Amino acid sequence: MIGDDGGLFASQLCRARLVTPNGSPMTIGSDKNNLLNATQMLASACHMLETRCIRGIRANREQCQRHVDSSIGVITALVPHIGYGNATRIASTALMSGSTVRELVVAEGLLDNAQLDALLSPSSMLAPRTAA
Repeated sequence: MIGDDGGLFASQLCRARLVTPNGSPMTIGSDKNNLLNATQMLASACHMLETRCIRGIRANREQCQRHVDSSIGVITALVPHIGYGNATRIASTALMSGSTVRELVVAEGLLDNAQLDALLSPSSMLAPRTAA
């Protein structure tokens, strides 16, 4: 193992049960069963996670939209359109006042609601872009 000192490497082998503390190799019989049992437990845990936690999850679109609207992070999508100076000022004001980025951008007349809808739509923000 590159970059490992001998003592650390030996202790890792012992912990992984590849060798005994005196350096002799472990027998594979019982370790093979342990590996199979561990693999079966992991597969079972993954199945239970999927059936009991993941299956059936539905997004609350309204709540997701509220999170996006109240996020200061959306300012990054507006930087090319309103400039870095305006963006940092708007973000700071939004953080201090509790207002949304949208409210402040519209109030200052930097962009209108239609422009913001286009710039802050998920498809617009997630679409690949070419470097300017």
